[in-house]
Amino acid sequence: WKQIYNLYRPYVDKARSIQDIAEIVYEMIGDVNASHTGFYPRQEETNPSQPTAYIGAELDYANILPEGIRLSRVYPNSRLGAFYKLQDGAVITHIDDVRVTAKVPLDSLLAGKIGKRINIRYLQDGKSAGASITGLNFSEASDLQYSYSYEQSRKLVDTMSHGRLGYIHIPAMGNTDWTTFYAELFRDNFDKEALVIDVRGNTGGHIHDQIISLLQKKRYAYSTSRNLSRNMRMEPRRAWDKPSIVLVNEESFSDGEIFPTVYQELKLGKVVGTPSSGAVIGTWQYYLMDGSSMRMPGSGWYKLDGTNMEGNGAKPDILVENLPEDVISERDPQLERAVKELLKELK
Repeated sequence: WKQIYNLYRPYVDKARSIQDIAEIVYEMIGDVNASHTGFYPRQEETNPSQPTAYIGAELDYANILPEGIRLSRVYPNSRLGAFYKLQDGAVITHIDDVRVTAKVPLDSLLAGKIGKRINIRYLQDGKSAGASITGLNFSEASDLQYSYSYEQSRKLVDTMSHGRLGYIHIPAMGNTDWTTFYAELFRDNFDKEALVIDVRGNTGGHIHDQIISLLQKKRYAYSTSRNLSRNMRMEPRRAWDKPSIVLVNEESFSDGEIFPTVYQELKLGKVVGTPSSGAVIGTWQYYLMDGSSMRMPGSGWYKLDGTNMEGNGAKPDILVENLPEDVISERDPQLERAVKELLKELK
């Protein structure tokens, strides 16, 4: 840190704004090459912006129409999909009474309309109709996309396994994610013969121990109840001692890398996918007197053999890469391979 500080310190004298300072610190952090490290400059007055609203559907820019814009995908949980029943391929003809053509910039029609009513006219099955929706922000639009992707993955696992396998994706490792995982495991998947646990794209957190502890639990007795038909029920009731498999990829981060690594170390099952980057450092937030802050490394994570996981991420037992053409075609070779491997264990 001291050596790199001395290298970058002279540039600070030439900075004209906090953003210039931020760029210098970003370069310095890049040279340190320590994950989880960040600089967050104080907020200064900026020109007011009008972010573009989302409508709960994807626009087809690959096939531009002279009149209107085709929807390549309408998310089922959006208002357009759930209430108005728009389907993929519907064509938006007007946005707030402005006719959509190939020369109309759609971002300008949706600028500044997050949280506001947007009136749309569309063509579907040769019929024209109208819809009234509320403009969505980026987070809301991302949630719709995530729900759609999650359901597609769940259906793939269910179809390939003929209902034998369960599927859970864990997007992050926070307390809410643990609650969701626990509920989905025992509510939706407890009757399955085996489980696919997907931590691809996981942004990290701190719940790996809870998940690992749950997967390590063993049955030790039976109990009965006259109120429940005297059926023999295994104890503990909240345990998963059936086969499982884990998916990881290059976008798994921090605790999303620790979990599959510990899963391997304890020989709980196989890990499928691509190696993660090894961004495994514990950090704290430091607040600076000007209102800026920094996220700084404070602790490390090591495997039992002493290997520092910083720079040494999860390494799958079975290497499968999802290529760009797979992503474009919405194929998922990683998930397909995980299902096949888990079904082999059940034979």
